Amino acid sequence: MEEQIVDNEKFYCVRSDTNLADKQIDNIANLKVNQLYYPSISQIPVHITKLIASGCCLQEISGVRLMKNLSYLDISNNFIKNISDLQYLKNLQYLNMTNNKIIFSQPLSALPMLQQLLLASNMIHDFDALATNPNFNINWICPQNIAQIRNFMDYLGPSSTIEQATALMNNTISRRDQSPYHDPMLLKYGPLVIHKTLVIHNDQELRSIQFTDLLNIETLFVFECYNLSFERVPTKLKKLAVNMCYIENINGLENMKSIIELSLRGNRISEIGVLSRMNQLQKLDLTQNNLKSIQGIEQLVNLTDADLSENTITDINSLKFMKQLKSVNLSKNKITLAEDLESLTNLTSLNISCNNLKSINFVKRMTKLEQFNASYNQISKIDVIKDLTKLVDLRLDGNMIESFSVIDSLPNQKAGWYTSEQQANESDKTRMIIKECLKFPVGTNLSFQDNADLKQFSFIDALKSQELTITNCPNISFENCPRVPIKLKINKCGLQTITGIFEMQQIVELDLGFNNIRHINELEALVNLQVLNLQNNDIYRINSLLNLKQLKYVNKKNQQQGNIQSTTQLNERIASH
Repeated sequence: MEEQIVDNEKFYCVRSDTNLADKQIDNIANLKVNQLYYPSISQIPVHITKLIASGCCLQEISGVRLMKNLSYLDISNNFIKNISDLQYLKNLQYLNMTNNKIIFSQPLSALPMLQQLLLASNMIHDFDALATNPNFNINWICPQNIAQIRNFMDYLGPSSTIEQATALMNNTISRRDQSPYHDPMLLKYGPLVIHKTLVIHNDQELRSIQFTDLLNIETLFVFECYNLSFERVPTKLKKLAVNMCYIENINGLENMKSIIELSLRGNRISEIGVLSRMNQLQKLDLTQNNLKSIQGIEQLVNLTDADLSENTITDINSLKFMKQLKSVNLSKNKITLAEDLESLTNLTSLNISCNNLKSINFVKRMTKLEQFNASYNQISKIDVIKDLTKLVDLRLDGNMIESFSVIDSLPNQKAGWYTSEQQANESDKTRMIIKECLKFPVGTNLSFQDNADLKQFSFIDALKSQELTITNCPNISFENCPRVPIKLKINKCGLQTITGIFEMQQIVELDLGFNNIRHINELEALVNLQVLNLQNNDIYRINSLLNLKQLKYVNKKNQQQGNIQSTTQLNERIASH
């Protein structure tokens, strides 16, 4: 049997064709099941103490009640609805149920040893029972659906941050109407006001806001409201989040000079000059917008945390004199030179992954850096990091690094800082991978199936294939896909996100059928897309497709029924082609 290390422990891996009654398994404590395509886990030996059965198409867990020795259980990425049998696992300490169809959390209150719980991407609507667990922690809930905010803003308390509330909101947009309890609740209660905090979930709630709702409000969270005007927003706010609202114009924000935390994630903002007057701002999140320039940000003299990831930024000169910055995220942009960052000597965290950098010499003086991510660039030399003695988290995968020997001299160095693939034969290994990639001629059609190891194609930008098909490869992501195919097909891979696809703007035909995708906002960057298959996913909103002028055909069968107006508009425009 194959062995695999998970959370620093050795697990024995078996596949669907393994006889789980085999005597060899009798003495195994930690078991990882790969591709167990059965309706339950009743065939697994009951003596197991740690079990991983993620992505196994499980629909129920009726056999788990007999595994009373379980202390570690991962049943994420399945189709489980009923978890009542979990109440018998009195020794359970770790439980991962992410991405299932769970509605009720009551059985979790009976787990006295539970220390770590992961629940994101389910349909749970009531957490009062879970809160009675003696080890209850608010981190068990984040991130979760909007429905939980109704119950848990009280648990967050008056000092809640934008990050905490945003985490609660994550994974909401496409899942919202799966819960039969949710819409009536919104209609009944309207906007939520707790601890001087106002939460608005949709346009209907936005229209219902009265002036009295805004009195004494210090924190405002707005999500998925497409008719928002900053003229109605209170000017004395301290924290403001306007996320996933597709706003383009932020005029009016300049009057909110008391704001210290501002989040504008998932919009269409291209200019931020008006923010220059918000001189009290300490934290700024502009992830997933249309920024090419950040001119004006240099006026924010109190800004310490800036998240500018997932834009198309090329010029970062405005950051040059912002020496007060402590955390900067510039990942997934179009940056080729980062020398303007070298004066930011107070940085403790820097993420500049997924850009076009060839050198990281700009970090030479950043001796306070604790976290540094330069993954997926074109870096070949890393000698400069020898002086970064405070590093505790270093990410360099997806580059063409010649030697990693300098890492061994760092006091906090860890094996996970660079992949085992890169450690093996270092530069020779890297050059071999690139050489193999270059062998493929123009027009080659590539196909990977059944857990094909795609890690070796971290540098696959060199490939000249025009068609790529990937099936049953659960570890695939668009960050390790080639960026050059004209036709791309990824089916039955369990994809939940399409992060990174915005860089593949040459795609004409895209097939993402039979996955678990929820948000498709990044598709609006694929300006050449003509044919799109989204069959059998979890997508609810398709607004972003309205901007694809070349789109001629869309297959969206077996999706959630919602957003009728956008669907009608899309159908009418496609029919006009």
